[in-house]
Amino acid sequence: MRGTFSMHTILRFCVRHPYAVITLIALITIGAALQIPKIRVDPRVEIFVDKNNPVRVQYENNRDEFSQREETIVGVWGGNIYTPQTLAEIRDISEAARRIPFIQDIKNILNMDYISGSASGIDVAPLSADGEVPATPAELMTFREKVASWDFFKGSFVNADHTGSLIYMTMREGTQTDDLIPIYYDLRRVVDRVQQRYPGLNELFITGVPVVNALTGDYMLRDMKVFVPIVNLIIIVTLFIFFRNLRGVVLPLVTVGISTTWTFGVMSLLGWPMTQLTSTLPVLLTAVGTAYGIHVLESVLSDAAEGKRGKQGIINAARRVYLPVIMAGLTTIGGFLSLLTTAVVPIKQLGVLASFGVFAALIISLTFIPAVLSILDSMGREFIPQHHTRHDVISPLLKGFTHLAVHRSSAVLSVCLIIILFSVAGMLRLRADMDPITYFKKSSPIRIADDFLNAKFAGTSMLNVVVRTGNADDIKNPAVLRRIELLQSRLNAIEGVGKSMSIVDLIKRMNQVMHDDDPRYYTIPDSRELIAQYLLLYSFSGSDEIERFVNHDYRNAQVILVIKSQGGVLAEKIFQEIAAFNRELPRGSGISVFATGISAITREFNHIVIQGQISSFILALILVILVTMPIFKSAKLGAFSILPLLIPILFNFGLMGFTGITLNAATALIASITVGVGIDYSIHFLSRYRYELGLQVDVPTAIANAINTTGRAVMYNALAVAAGFSVLILSKFVPVMQSGMLTALVMIISSTAALTALPAVINRFHPRIKAASGAQSAGQVS
Repeated sequence: MRGTFSMHTILRFCVRHPYAVITLIALITIGAALQIPKIRVDPRVEIFVDKNNPVRVQYENNRDEFSQREETIVGVWGGNIYTPQTLAEIRDISEAARRIPFIQDIKNILNMDYISGSASGIDVAPLSADGEVPATPAELMTFREKVASWDFFKGSFVNADHTGSLIYMTMREGTQTDDLIPIYYDLRRVVDRVQQRYPGLNELFITGVPVVNALTGDYMLRDMKVFVPIVNLIIIVTLFIFFRNLRGVVLPLVTVGISTTWTFGVMSLLGWPMTQLTSTLPVLLTAVGTAYGIHVLESVLSDAAEGKRGKQGIINAARRVYLPVIMAGLTTIGGFLSLLTTAVVPIKQLGVLASFGVFAALIISLTFIPAVLSILDSMGREFIPQHHTRHDVISPLLKGFTHLAVHRSSAVLSVCLIIILFSVAGMLRLRADMDPITYFKKSSPIRIADDFLNAKFAGTSMLNVVVRTGNADDIKNPAVLRRIELLQSRLNAIEGVGKSMSIVDLIKRMNQVMHDDDPRYYTIPDSRELIAQYLLLYSFSGSDEIERFVNHDYRNAQVILVIKSQGGVLAEKIFQEIAAFNRELPRGSGISVFATGISAITREFNHIVIQGQISSFILALILVILVTMPIFKSAKLGAFSILPLLIPILFNFGLMGFTGITLNAATALIASITVGVGIDYSIHFLSRYRYELGLQVDVPTAIANAINTTGRAVMYNALAVAAGFSVLILSKFVPVMQSGMLTALVMIISSTAALTALPAVINRFHPRIKAASGAQSAGQVS
């Protein structure tokens, strides 16, 4: 056959001309390695949504319109902030932080704008003169009264019981994400030095979106430094236990090392950044990519144990497994390519890169490994196989699987049904959410800081609610301002919203101070002209605080919500309230309201990750059935082949539902990985099953022979993959840890199902299948 002849020709070339093959692969690897240093790290949340997504477009436009940038927050908490020592500590932190590159603006309780009345009308000046610490008890009392006189400061710059205060730091426009890591550690050193200057006075905390981005980027790099050596060590131990042969250990590792290098080279050429997901590629490719080398080596070493050695022995052994290996590789690639149906950008990029990496590992396993084995053979290095000895721990397990599949098939299928029902019950509790702060462990400094400050203050996160009108200066209209005031009131009532701030707060304060600071006048004036006059007087002060709340022509305004979570669940509540508010607006009002910010991005992520999970899962299953049906020439067998995939995937989702693990960027990959990798186990079993039928044996005997032969490679593969993914449990990120744990579990379940549930179904229902024979069987036995 032409396909067989072509593959045979390639294998023969690799074995006959090994140095040419190895040289070519080495040159490509060197070229790819030179590209790796060009890869940049991008931990931002917004990159999870495509640039053309309307939510992302709104987010970017709002940042430009209102000069909006996320703030780093330093929390100061102790007994009483109105002491010279605490206020001096706040001042010293702020002054030292100003010297850190890229920090542009710092707001604290001392220098925050305060609106008061004056002979000229309105005076806007720092709460404390020149931002300095009040020196006398009288000055401290006056300062405290000024802070307490305006709710604008409460919950943000000072907490309810006056035991803590927040400092807000804004980065310069154009600050790159790569700069955030050194900025954070510079700020950390500043805070530590100041705290040493005031020992035992206050606790200091650092949080905020830039800090989350900085630590995400830093922890990604740290994870990779941990993952790579440990996953290699685990795979080395695993392969040694299985093969007890140096070649069986080294060659699969070299194969995935080369394919991983090629993959990161492609990432660099495509200009894609390193994200929290793509940082797991070394583990993913090492765990998955070793499978192809394992199957090739298992075949070669098995033949060597029977005396079939030499170059022709290598060619024949590799030729015998190439078809199931290629089929397994293509279905794995199909599983990863199904991720292209999602709109989550890093998931899509991971799908492309993982597909390429698997393809590279597949090609290298079928060319590089035979070439190296040929050189070793020519040097007189005979194979000394030891994996079929008394040390073998797999054979007893396979015999147990055979007994279950052949003699207890009804019990096996009953257990499968129970697992499915359990899983469906758990899936009803499954929810999607992406809250960047919860990606960190509870013991991490950022998580401790954020949890503590959220408990003591209004919140550490912001959501921008934009109010658009039809004409310039419409924001000066009292009716529009009252709509904004009503909107704030309704949003403040939502649990998780700490407070809101808008131009309404500034205008109400100006109206109060222009009426002898009478609290009864903390209202919106009825006169549009008076409002315009207040805003004109405010502009004379030189303060830029108002730019946070209105655009240049007073056409649009924004309410800044201080919230306690960046998660999409809270954002969903806010969006629902905004939708209700929009519906209640009078027809023809010309007003429209929408929310934007990081929380809006996470809410959008929740929507698209669920849609992507469903579409990618369905596409992956369709691709698997389309591949397996024509190969095995049986529609029923093709449908049965997905059983070892459905059971672990449903179990995974059910377990997530019962344990409260959310569907996020990391856990959303598990189903596609399971489909892509798990179908390999079905293919290898069914290929051998067809071969056994070609030997004219009955179905139970064919099942038993298939389990006890190809089952060894399946278990080797599954345990190696599970061991590889288990490395992710060492990650500093909770979702990555969860993904590693769950993926390792579903790999074991999938392989077990392929060697128990699938043969049990075949034994029970006897699907018609055309037995493989002759050259066909030679290409399909594993």
